[in-house]
Amino acid sequence: IEKGLSGLANWFQVQAQEERDHAMLFIKYLQDNEIPVVLKEIAKPHATPDDVIAPFKLSLEHEKYITAQIHNLYEA
Repeated sequence: IEKGLSGLANWFQVQAQEERDHAMLFIKYLQDNEIPVVLKEIAKPHATPDDVIAPFKLSLEHEKYITAQIHNLYEA
């Protein structure tokens, strides 16, 4: 937003809300199955993108990482 990219900021805010919704589904599933849930701190992002494309590349890499973790859960 500070660089006049309110549309980009809005898009990422929408994506962040979607990810929070997914997290809540995982939490509810665990709680419904009487599995204790312990939430830990999430580190502040360390990236300082130089251009508009960089945040998308970073988010794509993170999405691939998270998807791989979810696949690992399925395998377990």
